[in-house]
Amino acid sequence: MTELIATKIVPPRRRADLLDRPRLLNTLLENAHLRLILVSAPAGYGKTSLLVDFAHRLEYPVCWYTVTETDGNLWTFARYIIGAIRQQVPAFGERSLRHIEHEAAELDALVTTLVNELHALDSPLWLIIDDFHLVERADAIRAFLEALIPLLPENCHLVIASRTVPDLGPKMVARLVARREVIGLGRDALRFTPEEIRTFLRKVYRRDISPEEARQLAEASEGWITAIILTSQAGDPMAGIARARSAGGRLYDYLASEVLEQLPPRTRNFLLESSILEEMDPQVVNALLGMDDAARVLEHLERQNVFVMRLEETRGEGRRTHVWYRYHSLFREFLQSRLRETNPQRFWALQQRAAHVLMQAGRRSQAIDYLLRAGAYEEAAAAIEEETHSTYTTAQADQLSRWIDALPSEVLERHPRLLRYRAKICIERDGDPARAIRLCEKAEALLDRERQWAELAWTLIDKATALRIQGRFNDVISCCKQAIKITGEDASAVTAGAQQLIGLAYAQTGRLDEGVAALRAALDYWQSLGDSLRQALLHNDLGTVLRRMGNLTASDLHFQKALEIWETLGDLSRAAMTLNNLALGHHYQGRYNEALQEYRRALQHAQEGASRRHGAYILIGMGDVYQDLGRYTDAVEAYKQGLQDARK
Repeated sequence: MTELIATKIVPPRRRADLLDRPRLLNTLLENAHLRLILVSAPAGYGKTSLLVDFAHRLEYPVCWYTVTETDGNLWTFARYIIGAIRQQVPAFGERSLRHIEHEAAELDALVTTLVNELHALDSPLWLIIDDFHLVERADAIRAFLEALIPLLPENCHLVIASRTVPDLGPKMVARLVARREVIGLGRDALRFTPEEIRTFLRKVYRRDISPEEARQLAEASEGWITAIILTSQAGDPMAGIARARSAGGRLYDYLASEVLEQLPPRTRNFLLESSILEEMDPQVVNALLGMDDAARVLEHLERQNVFVMRLEETRGEGRRTHVWYRYHSLFREFLQSRLRETNPQRFWALQQRAAHVLMQAGRRSQAIDYLLRAGAYEEAAAAIEEETHSTYTTAQADQLSRWIDALPSEVLERHPRLLRYRAKICIERDGDPARAIRLCEKAEALLDRERQWAELAWTLIDKATALRIQGRFNDVISCCKQAIKITGEDASAVTAGAQQLIGLAYAQTGRLDEGVAALRAALDYWQSLGDSLRQALLHNDLGTVLRRMGNLTASDLHFQKALEIWETLGDLSRAAMTLNNLALGHHYQGRYNEALQEYRRALQHAQEGASRRHGAYILIGMGDVYQDLGRYTDAVEAYKQGLQDARK
């Protein structure tokens, strides 16, 4: 669902007039071998410029990822990390991407897969993550990095730049500090010194000042280079900073206003209106603003050092260079705020126009975000429905719920498919079956009235799933039979899913024979549809129910078939749980050595699939076998390890 925005994974171009900062650059280069480098300071202290210089000085591949506020979903964040690496290593990350798209994607498994793929790289690699503060509150992303960083192979190095010191887990950071694997640069280090200020003004603005004037300017600006740039563009730096401080309010806004007011009206208007876009493809800017010379204007602004960064990517058979631009984040925030205050009608109109332009350019996810910001909720809802028309996976849940939750309730309740997808998220991510049932019932009423029978049948299946979680098994059976009545008895995914839920409901109410019959019918349907994943799940379900009936031979046969499919699909996590089930059957029959053998295989699969949750179940089963064998020390050790994994 999520297309990658190219400008976020292309390093900014190193400007010819970029100031060398040897004291900082040497620190980075001397410590480039470390596992982690942190660069943290408020906006405008030159973090990005320093890292651009660092990236261009390294001899080995450097990957770049500029975070934006819409990247707070773990799976989106991970896609961009992989996308950034693929800029340098095009074939990288195939297994990790497949895992992200898996309907049951897990953080631990993603970390393991990604680390293994990084370990297979032939040469050293650096990944720079800029503007991390925009997602630092996302718990899943912090947990992902906390798990990933200690496991990075020696050839991989991570650099994180943020306006605040990233919270990556005090224990993990403490371990890195103890091992001398991390270094940090903060605001004090990034402040421009008097000599750096003199050099900067001479190089960029051809203005010579004395050492004493530089000292006074450093003291007045507190080494904040952005204030010096803005005041230099508006005239005398010392006088500008003095005026700004005496005026009160935000220093940056005052200084940026002075710069803006001195520009020609056409340039000023271009800056304000183009700030609507996160990244500026000249063709998109032309379409948005109704002009034909955006490339020339942006190139001019970059040459004039007006807080514009140029990004380039060479692609295609002809190896053509594609050029984008991006405003410095602090400058863009100021421009957007100014446009919203001075011309709110134009601001909101441009949001909606940007959505249409981006939709035409095929950037649907970005377009939906702009529609939501513009308050064009009906149009946004229709676009979300179109975006989710063909597929839905767990990895999409965060982005999809963010979109749906931004819709007013009166709009959402006119779109039954979105009600249904939000219900699925309540079941699979939020653990809220009661809300899922309410959402499904609202969708049911709409779909029945509109005679959308196929969608109604799926909604009944989702409702039945939530009812099963609540233990309302008779209602599950009723819902599923209604879904089958709507679609008919022909082989279809709806019929197969309904029969599976009916079989499980029968089994959970003690009607085991009827449960097995329904599950076998579901298995036949999935086999005729060629769905290997569902077949494996059915074999697991049948194995579990047949074991309850005492038919251990048939039970083991179904578990073996499930295992074959999981291993063929490369789904080690689910293979581990099927082996756990086989081991449990051996244990019940008193075949302790065979049980331990299967448990060990299961544990290996769980570790390779990075599933601590499954590993915990397996270790507890091993502990039970050891206890029955009288090997109490081994049992206690297995229980301890299982408890430790369960807590993690």
